[in-house]
Amino acid sequence: MFHEGEVAAQERAGFLYVRGMIYPAMTMQHQQFFADLPLLFITRLDATGAPQAAMLTHPAGFIHTDNAAYLGIDTRVLAHWPLWAALQPGDRIGSLGLDFATRRRNRINGTVVACDDAQVVIEVAQSFGNCPQYIRRFHWQSLPAEPVTVTPLTQVPAEVLAECQTFFIASGNGDLGLDISHRGGPAGFLRQQGEQLVFADFPGNRYMNTLGNLLLAPRCALLLTDFIRGEAIHIQGEAQVNWLEDEQGRSQREVVIKPTRIDRLYGGAAWQAVPFET
Repeated sequence: MFHEGEVAAQERAGFLYVRGMIYPAMTMQHQQFFADLPLLFITRLDATGAPQAAMLTHPAGFIHTDNAAYLGIDTRVLAHWPLWAALQPGDRIGSLGLDFATRRRNRINGTVVACDDAQVVIEVAQSFGNCPQYIRRFHWQSLPAEPVTVTPLTQVPAEVLAECQTFFIASGNGDLGLDISHRGGPAGFLRQQGEQLVFADFPGNRYMNTLGNLLLAPRCALLLTDFIRGEAIHIQGEAQVNWLEDEQGRSQREVVIKPTRIDRLYGGAAWQAVPFET
């Protein structure tokens, strides 16, 4: 159920036994959840073997879950992401469905088994839910798919980091499979430290999917979704996990990322939304 990196991360964090509710196909609840979403976070590997991350957005109905063993995505929605080459059978995929209004989130990881002009079909290897911790609530929004435009950057703008309360991290490789996970926290919890980016890894569901992947395959991608401006920042880099202890001797950890590529994304990269009052 868990690969060696995930088990090592669980043990290093002091989790002696982790019970995983991970299924080899979608439950009926997961099928309905994904079919009703107007957005999907997804990761694949680029030509160099590094993870890439994207947020696909379109009115509900572009995700197909008629068969519990397969998830389909409309090809025309994928085609609007210029950083991505066309998907091919055999490509590993990680995906995350998230309802920002209810804070519900579920993940589907698997392998592309078919592609045509209509849809890309992913055979499900893992289907599982996550807790709603650290998810900032936004009013429900959806946009028609539109081309995403890209502007290269040399660093992440300071104002983006100062305001960032939500981002997504993609990790894994061809042997481990791929995963994309939500990270949330107070404004500025992702911070610049010299030429690197650093964030604290807050306690979650104990699966340690991301950290387990990073222990074995440090290349990763971050997608910083700016729902106020309707933009996003895409960062590729290499990660290092630092294991720390608090004053009571409890395990803590932080992730340090050395960026190798940074791009600012416009157009259909993220919808504009108003957060719920807190």
